[in-house]
This record gives sequence, C-alpha cells and structure tokens, in this order.
Amino acid sequence: MPEDVSRFTEQRDRCDTLRGELSGEGVVDRDAIDAINHYCKGSDKALADLLKKYVGNKPVLDRLNQYEPTIEAR
Repeated sequence: MPEDVSRFTEQRDRCDTLRGELSGEGVVDRDAIDAINHYCKGSDKALADLLKKYVGNKPVLDRLNQYEPTIEAR
C-alpha cells in the first residue's frame, strides 16, 4: 500500500477500535473521548480524498472501501 494509505488505515483502525470500546452505558472516560477525537477527527475527509486520489487503483480502493465513509457525523 502507498504510505499515505498505510498511515490512514493505521489511524482509522485505531479510531474504530476506540469507538467500539464505548458502549454508551455508564460514565464515559474523558481520556477515551480525547483519544477518539484525536484518531477520528478528519478521517471522513481523509478517506474521501484518498478514494479520489486512487480512483484507478483497485487494490487500494478495495482496502479503503472497508471503512465507513461518514463516522464523524454521528
């Protein structure tokens, strides 16, 4: 994978892991929220930009298409 795609997937995978750890029940740890904001902020735009950049690259698109396109709007 290209370097920018690898960086994105590492950050987004961390973001998705952190998002999955929040159950929505009980008190939410402020550190967890800060970590989610750090890893997830800007990922919708980053994904859209990478999808446009690699429009003709099937292996890259296959990898990127595994991610939800709009997690920040939630």
